[in-house]
Amino acid sequence: MRAFTSLPLDDDLVDRVLTFSPNFCTLYAIILVCKSIHSVFSARPASITRAVAYNICGPALPDAVRAVRASCSGVDVPLLTDADLQEILAALSAEEKHKLESNAYTVQRFEDIFGLWYKDRMSRTSTLLPREAHRFHRALHRIILYSEKFSPSYYWMDRVPADEEELLESVQITRKEFISAYSTEELLEMQAAVAFLTQVLVGVFGDACGTQIQWALSAGPASILEAFVTRSSAPIQRHFDVDLDQGDDDFMEYDEYFTNAFSLSPWGVILDDTPGENEICVHCRRLGGIAIWNENGTFLR
Repeated sequence: MRAFTSLPLDDDLVDRVLTFSPNFCTLYAIILVCKSIHSVFSARPASITRAVAYNICGPALPDAVRAVRASCSGVDVPLLTDADLQEILAALSAEEKHKLESNAYTVQRFEDIFGLWYKDRMSRTSTLLPREAHRFHRALHRIILYSEKFSPSYYWMDRVPADEEELLESVQITRKEFISAYSTEELLEMQAAVAFLTQVLVGVFGDACGTQIQWALSAGPASILEAFVTRSSAPIQRHFDVDLDQGDDDFMEYDEYFTNAFSLSPWGVILDDTPGENEICVHCRRLGGIAIWNENGTFLR
């Protein structure tokens, strides 16, 4: 029916077109073209907004929304049901929508790097299967949430007890409560994501800077990506009041929680298979697998 538009198209068809918008900027550009299209959106804002949000984040949308709410509103909502998700998406602010897109961009960039390093070293664009990408995305969005809940500023807020032992105990309890909400499989995925981010930070700080890397993890994936792209520690350092090399081991946010060593390669909890794991180096004829470097190597600049 054309109840809301003067266009030669049914409202349902216009609605369908709007749901294919790849991001909110595109959606708003379309609905501002004319009043008729805007009327269709005004009649169905919740369903269209949810569809566009799903286009941005994929099946990891519930975890992505939870991270955004914690970042922009300071509220960590429980794990979301479909009803919760629908209600929150309908009320997303412009800031939250921007943050949702920003986080999704960070996660996608990291997926491309992860795929290049551990899935297909010949492709700069991720070749992860949909289920592999979903595992990676939801793990990284949960790490974003963890970084928001336990950001560097968390330890210097006025409400934190002055006594250090009380502080550490309070932080440890809060962390454990957060972690206990996830299954063992989900925690292993998060642990693999942290192992990957650690390898990314090695490209910034080097192998020998364990303490710096541990502190740098708490700056969050977006700052880690910026540091990696710029090959500079400045995006990490701006989160701290002290130099990273002077960091106190007592305030490690990831150590013992997500950085325990895997008995096998951590990537197996994300990837179903690695096509290039048995590749032979054409020069030395030794088995190198995905560790073989080529012109697509991210570190070769």
